[in-house]
Amino acid sequence: EAAVLVAYVFFGEADTRAMTAPLKVIVAEDNDIQRAYLSHLINSLGYEAIQAEDGKIALNLVITTD
Repeated sequence: EAAVLVAYVFFGEADTRAMTAPLKVIVAEDNDIQRAYLSHLINSLGYEAIQAEDGKIALNLVITTD
């Protein structure tokens, strides 16, 4: 199985956009280190990273997360 991450990063205005429109980003990655790194990067931009170990978990999070 391959995990796919689609992320939009708005350079320069990321912090402002995160304050006005909080965004939750699901990080679906089976590699623990890469998942932690991507989550840290997303969190540092002011967004909320939600971690998923694989695509099935990510889809379940889409269904159950507000």
